[in-house]
Amino acid sequence: MNIFIKNRLLRIISNHKLATLQTNKFDMKLNAQVDHIRFYALTGDVLITGATSKLIDRFFLYTFSKKNKKYDSITFVVNNKKSAKKTVTTHFKVISAGGGVVYNEAKEVLVMKRLGKWDLPKGKADKGEKFRETAAREVTEECNVEVAILTKVCTTWHTYRIHGKRILKRTKWYKMDCLNDKEMTPQVEEGIEELRWMNQNEIAEAMENSYASIRFVLRSAGEYSQK
Repeated sequence: MNIFIKNRLLRIISNHKLATLQTNKFDMKLNAQVDHIRFYALTGDVLITGATSKLIDRFFLYTFSKKNKKYDSITFVVNNKKSAKKTVTTHFKVISAGGGVVYNEAKEVLVMKRLGKWDLPKGKADKGEKFRETAAREVTEECNVEVAILTKVCTTWHTYRIHGKRILKRTKWYKMDCLNDKEMTPQVEEGIEELRWMNQNEIAEAMENSYASIRFVLRSAGEYSQK
């Protein structure tokens, strides 16, 4: 579960996934069963093993009440991921969304500038719509291109507030082939200012003015290698 809270990554993984992590890259490594976890003291990229749903619940209460945070990312390693996920979702209204990493024949990726930052096409699901259907429809609406879905890339969770309510947006991302971009046009009413096909070098430059969640998606798709 990869959750982005104000451009910081909160990751929740099961114990059996711990072996897949490069633990030497973490700035702080703590064991919740032994160490006293003080959230205000966490800095850099943090790994917390032995985490419980109760600890994660306490983390969100801290996040909602405190503005100044020093950590860049936190990875909680849990025994029961299902229980931890349920704990997270109780703090939010959950909505569904879909998005695309779209390729042309030159294997360039379709990137958009929205509200001054580089982004990828995505949007909320209509009632009864499947994630794949949402992803294809949103790409078509926002960019005016025809696409065919290939494979799933990843799932991200993004938090924000609207009308005083805490929202958790679950977005499933898919690789797509562009079938026709002859009439490609940005959907300006959605704040989209520019559309551009980019190679990996151009993506690396563009990601300096983007979001942690978008960098994560492109990294998951194999199109971006920097942290």
